[in-house]
Amino acid sequence: MTIRIGEHPLVALVGELVPSEIKTYLIGGAIRDEILHHSSADFDFSLSQSALHYARKIANRLGAAYFPLDLERQVGRVLWKDDQGFRYKMDFSLLRGESLLEDLQGRDFTINALALDVHHPEKIEDPLGGAQDLLKRVLRVCSERSMEEDPLRVLRGIRFAASLGLEIPSSTWGLMKTSARHLERVSAERIRDEVYHILRQEHTSLAIELLDKAGALEIVFPELRLLKGIKQSPPHYLDVYQHTLKVIQNIEQLCLILTQPPDTQWQANLISGMTSQTLGRYREEIRSYLAEEIIPERARWGLLKLAALYHDCGKVQTQQFDDNGRIHFYGHEELSAELASKRMSELTFANTEIEWVSTVIRNHMRPINLGIHHEKPSPKTIYRFYRDAGEAGVAIGLLSLADVLGAFGTAMTADNWQYYLAVVRSLFEAWWEQKQEVVKPSPLLNGNELMAAFNLPSGPQIGRLLEAIKEAQVSGEVTERQQAIELAKRLIAQG
Repeated sequence: MTIRIGEHPLVALVGELVPSEIKTYLIGGAIRDEILHHSSADFDFSLSQSALHYARKIANRLGAAYFPLDLERQVGRVLWKDDQGFRYKMDFSLLRGESLLEDLQGRDFTINALALDVHHPEKIEDPLGGAQDLLKRVLRVCSERSMEEDPLRVLRGIRFAASLGLEIPSSTWGLMKTSARHLERVSAERIRDEVYHILRQEHTSLAIELLDKAGALEIVFPELRLLKGIKQSPPHYLDVYQHTLKVIQNIEQLCLILTQPPDTQWQANLISGMTSQTLGRYREEIRSYLAEEIIPERARWGLLKLAALYHDCGKVQTQQFDDNGRIHFYGHEELSAELASKRMSELTFANTEIEWVSTVIRNHMRPINLGIHHEKPSPKTIYRFYRDAGEAGVAIGLLSLADVLGAFGTAMTADNWQYYLAVVRSLFEAWWEQKQEVVKPSPLLNGNELMAAFNLPSGPQIGRLLEAIKEAQVSGEVTERQQAIELAKRLIAQG
């Protein structure tokens, strides 16, 4: 089978800089993606010797960043950005075993046991039949020892099955279920990275269901299993667990509509068509927003779905029944944020990621509550929202739409949906078009000026006065410095 990946400039560069007497193979994902006609930015190279030396040499030629990941096993990484800003990751390591066949047999699944000799890129090496498995949409292990050698491969297998639409044969599934209980011996960092890969790809809800069936969910996301059977009052029609999976599906669909060019199929669907028409003007902004990385290699998109997974976890402990039998979950947002924060800490996510996800969860009901009143939120309300949420406010708007759609389902009326869309549009409009006027107005007074004008000491009162002036400013009640001073004077007089 001929393959174009061998003509890629980065593959050609490796073939140029590594001498032909050193066996050098491109292995795994990039070849798999080529067969599936997917683009790839990750390249894994295995060399018979001197892997770190040539990784550094290639990094120097490209002017790229180089990181030695494992000096003893000679594993190194090169990160490079091309002229268009597209980022590539190139991993270099030594061949595992005495031959290419031994190396491939030691890998996880046959679809990843594909190799291309960079010095002879005319054809791929496929001794385990991975290409045929791809075409048949089947996920097979390379050997019966595959899962036992590294239980993390259970998560990888579920990710591949869900994202690529692969069937897992009973023989492979049995090995995965057996090894799932051993995930506890895998480092939290490795589980975190695989979890993020699951979150950043499509069909995350299917992956969650597979994790549950394999017995891995109780190790990775134990809080989610507790949501099963937790009933909710109308308009909810699903228990909290099924509702959560539905919200994940909704967030994927809504973000697809709001980041891709308009599709006639979407326009034929009332909910999708209204969403595209009302919020479609922000496609470029939303796409860039979700793609922006909070820390290197982990963007908002995957973290938004993590927030969606945990947004209702607090309902287990906050469920209450009133005298009429109606179910309430007072304060579940705060508890859900705490549970997400704890889980992310145990998975060693960065503090900035934890704070961002917690902020999204803690505030996810605010746009929904605004939409209940069927009124456009005032500038003061929007200011207060972004004062508390910051840039996470955009993600909160997206999650709130997925959440309310998950609550109503097919019972959602066009009028109600338009109201919720109008609220989120007001939030987006303020963030991207009225930031200076509504979100972050330039202060008319600072704290020192207030203290001097009224002979006040430094303290919380100054902050409260400044905040009141800003709220009056965004609502149009105060437009100049003297008016701000007069407002402060009245507020001080009122105590």
